[in-house]
Amino acid sequence: MRKIIGLASAVLLVPFVVPAVALAADPPKPSKSVCSQDGRDKDYACMKVKAKKVPSSETVTFAGNLSKRARKNLESWTRGENIVCHSRYATKPATDGGWPSQVLEAACTTIRNNSEFTIIAELGRKGKYYYGLKMGP
Repeated sequence: MRKIIGLASAVLLVPFVVPAVALAADPPKPSKSVCSQDGRDKDYACMKVKAKKVPSSETVTFAGNLSKRARKNLESWTRGENIVCHSRYATKPATDGGWPSQVLEAACTTIRNNSEFTIIAELGRKGKYYYGLKMGP
């Protein structure tokens, strides 16, 4: 299950998600930042973006950080590569209640030694979408 957070834009919706425990039917809540929880870590994975409105032709800078536990999990999932990517989600769940996603391989980055990351991406597609942080394979 995922907690979905969104940022509104007239041309492009640049919301994001991070893994968390939440019901798939929960509606997205617009925000410029979000942290997910895994039961032990309040800030398991955090991500923020500077602007709520971004034209589809401009780049967007996302910054974030992982907890020690999230970093350890990522290292095991990626065999030490420590890569995270954005995933694109529709603004409404599928009929089965799931949130289908598409990994944006051009919007990936490695986690720095201090457990922080920056993803600079031109998301380029007009319309409303939610963006998530994909950790691991």
